[in-house]
Amino acid sequence: MTTARWTPRAIAIVGMVASATVAGIAGATLVAPLALAVPERAVWPLAIGFGTLLAALAAAWAANLLDPARARSRLPAIVGLAEGTAVAVIVVGFVLPWLVGISDLFTLIASVTGALGFGETALLAIVVLMAAIGIVASLMTARLRSPSRSLRRDLALSLGLLALGVLVVVGGVTVTCSVTSCVA
Repeated sequence: MTTARWTPRAIAIVGMVASATVAGIAGATLVAPLALAVPERAVWPLAIGFGTLLAALAAAWAANLLDPARARSRLPAIVGLAEGTAVAVIVVGFVLPWLVGISDLFTLIASVTGALGFGETALLAIVVLMAAIGIVASLMTARLRSPSRSLRRDLALSLGLLALGVLVVVGGVTVTCSVTSCVA
């Protein structure tokens, strides 16, 4: 009988996927309650975008901590590609269905999870989407590594991206509420 051994690389990949998924779910869940006051069509894309930002940053930092080669993550490329993936999901899953008049991606995911017996909630749709985006962000992080980077630069870049993410969410809510009626 042979036993499987976890290599440091496999542990790093599992750590990246787990941290990206958990951070993505946390980020999207932080923004999702805004749907109580702001139209859902505006909140879900903001939630996916902010969750993706946190997922990409978590995957990059997990890779920095767990990678046995001690290579550094290329944060701008990782976050840019992850957010590009999020934009594609938003356009295909929310904007196009809205323009055509069919149900959006959250409704589709909720109906599939309901048919599987898990229930039809928006939280399950967030978990499924952020798990998929977490896997994509982890794969990008595994590929986009460089031998040497400055820890101070990476930390400043991460904090700047987080601040930009918060500003985008606040700006998106402000613009939406100035155009449509929001609950006070």
